[in-house]
Amino acid sequence: MSDFLNASGQLKLAALIVVLYTGWNDCSILQAWQHSPFDRADVVAWLIWMVPVVLCLRSASKIRLAWTVTALVLTIGGAVMDLNLCKDLAFASACAGLTAPRYGFWIWLPMSFTWMPIFGWLFSKYSLGVTLIGALRVLFSAGGTFGYVALKR
Repeated sequence: MSDFLNASGQLKLAALIVVLYTGWNDCSILQAWQHSPFDRADVVAWLIWMVPVVLCLRSASKIRLAWTVTALVLTIGGAVMDLNLCKDLAFASACAGLTAPRYGFWIWLPMSFTWMPIFGWLFSKYSLGVTLIGALRVLFSAGGTFGYVALKR
């Protein structure tokens, strides 16, 4: 708890609040995860994708302010224009703000699309089965997370 009392800790706490706000603002994603057959595996992909965020929260890594500010801009834009994709990207950007800088970051961040409903929508256009789309989500998310953890700076 003492880590949150210094200036760096306060900045980390503010970034965590941004993550919680963007997650709350993106709560419509839960409805897609529950009701769309192409989005059923999103929860598993999201849990796998969140592993680096949880690991970085436990460590003393610094936040990435640019990603946190980007998250705020995207969430405001998503709310004003009522675009769920902007809200999804805002949550992913806010989570990226909490991660430590690594080479694997650029493998991990694009894999955030695996838990977004747009992934299921795009792949459903190619007549892929629900099971295959779910397996691709989990596989890509695990690959991105592995890339983040394995490729250190």
